[in-house]
Amino acid sequence: PAPIISVIQGRALGFGCALVGGSDVAIAGEAARFSLPEMTHGTAPTLAMSALTKVSPKALADMIYSMDEIDAQTALATGLVGRVVPTSALDETVDALLARMMEYDIPQIRTVKRFIARGLTLDPETTSDLAGYTLATLNTRAK
Repeated sequence: PAPIISVIQGRALGFGCALVGGSDVAIAGEAARFSLPEMTHGTAPTLAMSALTKVSPKALADMIYSMDEIDAQTALATGLVGRVVPTSALDETVDALLARMMEYDIPQIRTVKRFIARGLTLDPETTSDLAGYTLATLNTRAK
């Protein structure tokens, strides 16, 4: 139920790339690189692909077929990571994020994680209704 945060400072290849895709928050250093080289081993990277559903399908197909490494800025543009910072600022950036998150109410953190994973996959009207019901439930719970 807790958000999973990945921090990438070097190369994230194959399963490492999938771990990044499966995380809730991904922060990459500017020198980070990503690729899916499984096809060179005669393996379709379907397991990795299942964790990369937030990546643009065309970008994902290009990564798989070309097996080229992409840089951190490209990973940001495709949705693989959420933020790129100077590599020297990775620890400071993550520490600040964790400190901020420690100030939040745990049920709200869990609700946001679940809503992003499930609520955002629905049609806009249902997502809006679910958002209202979820907010009302959170605001009326016993603390």
